[in-house]
Amino acid sequence: MRAGHHVQGHDGGGCWCAYYAEHPDEERDFECGVCHSFVTDGRIQFLGDCTHALAGQTVPLAEFPEGGGC
Repeated sequence: MRAGHHVQGHDGGGCWCAYYAEHPDEERDFECGVCHSFVTDGRIQFLGDCTHALAGQTVPLAEFPEGGGC
């Protein structure tokens, strides 16, 4: 999966982080980025083009409590 408005072919419209361009003096509490990953055998492989701290790493999926569904 590759997510975020940085995905090739995105038309550039509707980006929620464009808010800061319109409000440059506001404190930033979120930023746009890229998360490009695969989930296989209970592990998440984050590819090297991710823009977050887990780029290039493979980590186990978090365990959810029994019966903790929606």
